[in-house]
Amino acid sequence: MFVIYQNKKIIMKKLSLYIFLGLLWCNVGFAETRLDCKYYDSIRITHTETSSTYSGELKNIIQYMTIILDLDKKKIIKTYSPDSMDNYGSQLKWDEGHITWYKKIKLENEKKLIDVYGSLDRYTGRYEYNKKISKYSGIPYSKDNPLKIDLLEEIKIAFKCEVKKTKF
Repeated sequence: MFVIYQNKKIIMKKLSLYIFLGLLWCNVGFAETRLDCKYYDSIRITHTETSSTYSGELKNIIQYMTIILDLDKKKIIKTYSPDSMDNYGSQLKWDEGHITWYKKIKLENEKKLIDVYGSLDRYTGRYEYNKKISKYSGIPYSKDNPLKIDLLEEIKIAFKCEVKKTKF
């Protein structure tokens, strides 16, 4: 009788150990926060060599977008929008008050530079998407034909975001 009791005790210890290790090994939980953002405001500013023209609110702009954040790893998992407002291939800066991403695109054949960045204010929930399109001419570090960059257009779009879903 004593031998049966010891065997059951050893089996229960092993079973408890396997369950504990299995739960420890399978811990793939992560914190994922989903922000649903609604269109708030937009402007377009067109630049020429002599002046800048405010074009007013943009037409045919997206009304909604979703941003999914990993707060523990401090990264943007994905942005969902029907436009090209994705942050894929961008640099990320994450601090207490703001989450900012930016990327630079150079279009060789059109001689254009595109600076795109987004900024999320973590206190107010305001997300701003900015795009600057510039043209360039010349060659960097050349004395005969120096590099010249002229700003052509700026687009600013603002969204108001709310936390909709958090996974733990």
